[in-house]
Amino acid sequence: MAAPAEWLEFSRAHPDVEALDAFIIDVNGNTLGKRLAVADAHKAFSEGVQFSSCALIADVRGLGHNVQGMGASDGDPDGTALPIAGTLRHVPWARSQVAQVLCSMRHAETRESLWFDPRVLLAAVVAQCRQAGVHPVIACELEFYLLDPSRRADGGIVLAALPGRSTPPRRAANLSMDAIDESSIFLTSVAAAAAEQGVPVCGAVAEYGIGQYEVNLRHVADPLLAADHAVLLKRIVKGVAQSMGMLASFMAKPFARQPGSGLHVHVSIADDTGGNRFGLEGG
Repeated sequence: MAAPAEWLEFSRAHPDVEALDAFIIDVNGNTLGKRLAVADAHKAFSEGVQFSSCALIADVRGLGHNVQGMGASDGDPDGTALPIAGTLRHVPWARSQVAQVLCSMRHAETRESLWFDPRVLLAAVVAQCRQAGVHPVIACELEFYLLDPSRRADGGIVLAALPGRSTPPRRAANLSMDAIDESSIFLTSVAAAAAEQGVPVCGAVAEYGIGQYEVNLRHVADPLLAADHAVLLKRIVKGVAQSMGMLASFMAKPFARQPGSGLHVHVSIADDTGGNRFGLEGG
């Protein structure tokens, strides 16, 4: 877990910061937590942040369903979200000076990890793999549409006009460099924000759908870190889009007559020496 000294060093380097977003990652890959006033931010690193531990198993709307008796019949107890070392970052797209830190939800009294924390479950799977001499190397690709925040009269969604453009795109432009050029203000801002937050973005393409894009992440030898990268990139894309007057939708099928958006997970398997298990005869 992150030590109080990490916040002290960060706040000295960023004296204009006004607030800290402390959040966990739930089972749906959403970031849930609290925004703390900067005067109270240091407490997150010494005492943790208190909020519902069942947020980890909420639905995509953030609503609980008393899964296995947790969230209603047990009184919906708080957990303690403890900042994870090395995840404290500036939020470059925010309208005010904000920092963010990824947290691990713990039992409020014992501070033990919660078995239903998705990061804990994934870490256990990774540990089993490594004990068996199997080392996954992971990279994710996320597809999304850029939408206008306004709606049609019937409530339907519409594509956004990109920054510097007066109208939304009108045709599909799969792999088109022209489409990348047209969206360069947005994509460059995403790449810059990702670099500032330590998220290894390595490319972007125009996808099959009209106004659809994909952003790529580099392979890493830690599946838990790769999953964190995917969630943090989603937060970056949404945040940058909002700062430019757009909405980014990662829904599987936002438009009935357009291609759906996917999350591609690229996996290589290495052995204890770093050799490619997929490339070995009988491997």
